[in-house]
Amino acid sequence: MSSTSNIFLVCVSPRAVPKFTVRLDNNITMFENKPVIFKCRLSSKKVAANITWFKDGRSVSEAYPSYKVTSFRWGSRLRIRRAKAKDAGIFQCRAKGPGGTATAHAWLKINGFPNTPPITSIVHLIICADFIID
Repeated sequence: MSSTSNIFLVCVSPRAVPKFTVRLDNNITMFENKPVIFKCRLSSKKVAANITWFKDGRSVSEAYPSYKVTSFRWGSRLRIRRAKAKDAGIFQCRAKGPGGTATAHAWLKINGFPNTPPITSIVHLIICADFIID
């Protein structure tokens, strides 16, 4: 039995500290063929931020066209009409706005499919300063 670990690298430069935060409501466990909704909430409705969604590190708008993303003043909502085992994984909302970028993560597990996402999967957040990624 192998164990996997998802690592997300978040770098924050002292010159790019966002003036807002985001949060995803909860991790979700759902039955197959039921709707799933993730809500990404901004800490302030006064901040104009562009929110992008990712699933397992891939852009939702490019890799998952069946997911419906709707923007609101309070943030954004991602809706999966009828969740399947393949929809399970780690979801991330990334908000770019004044001063930088803020991110939040949550997972989706589909009941009846024990390895969605793997129980041993752990999200690690690493904060670094003045780090350049090529």
